[in-house]
Amino acid sequence: MMTCAMGLRVYLVRAIFASANRVTSSQKTVAKRQRRFFDAVVERYGFGPEYVPDYKALVGDTSDNIPGVPGIGDKTAAQLLQAYGDLEGVLANIDAIS
Repeated sequence: MMTCAMGLRVYLVRAIFASANRVTSSQKTVAKRQRRFFDAVVERYGFGPEYVPDYKALVGDTSDNIPGVPGIGDKTAAQLLQAYGDLEGVLANIDAIS
């Protein structure tokens, strides 16, 4: 943990820790929270958090002024991302989607 010039605490979160003997308890806590968040997103949507921007692009989000794709809701967007991986995959296979 570091403190930036504004007095905020800054945590460095890494997926894989290089040496276990240098891992502090706060790093372990952040890693556990990150894992729980990842698992919760996968459980709810069927894909990881890295695909949430693609999901929002398909579904839309009025709070972020993202129009989305007409006729695509939560379930369809999740199915498309599960089948084709990401938004680029969905667009690459647009002819196969009815």
